[in-house]
Amino acid sequence: MEVTMNRLVLGKSLVLVAFVASALMCGQVVASPQESAGPSLDLSSDIEGPGWEVTITVNLRIPEDVRVGKAISEITYPNKTLEFIEAIRGLSAEAVEAKVTAVTEALDGDSSILRVTIAAKEGESIPQGIVADLRFKIFEEVPADDTTVPLINQVFAWSDEIPPIPIESITGEDGAVTISSNPPVFACFFYMH
Repeated sequence: MEVTMNRLVLGKSLVLVAFVASALMCGQVVASPQESAGPSLDLSSDIEGPGWEVTITVNLRIPEDVRVGKAISEITYPNKTLEFIEAIRGLSAEAVEAKVTAVTEALDGDSSILRVTIAAKEGESIPQGIVADLRFKIFEEVPADDTTVPLINQVFAWSDEIPPIPIESITGEDGAVTISSNPPVFACFFYMH
């Protein structure tokens, strides 16, 4: 009986060690691309069908030695495909009561620029994380043929110092909206069982 118990304990220990090792390896693989030399203001992507709304997040990533007091994301998007609805303050901006404003400007042709400004109070900094949620509506007339619409992201940032100093090293990843006739449906696992 004691030998069987020892094998059972040993077996559970090996499973636990294998689980922890794989979690650590996965964490390193996932964490490596996230590490960057400088700050970034990145857009997410979303997928939906014509006539529906999508949400694009604006995510601020900053190294420990950088403090951002104000950031701007200028997003060029096709105004014949998408209609901008609103910008909602994200959790990181909410934490310091940063002001989030959004202004659109039509360009020549079929594009518009959405200028999203996130500004902390003077002398304060914006913490890393989601600073804004941007809601767009896909026009109903747009064909649902799995088209990916790029959201071109040009970014600017300033320090939290008084007076603010431009942060030249900031980068920004573009976002995208995929228009599909069969967008994925997310269901709650616990509700389904």
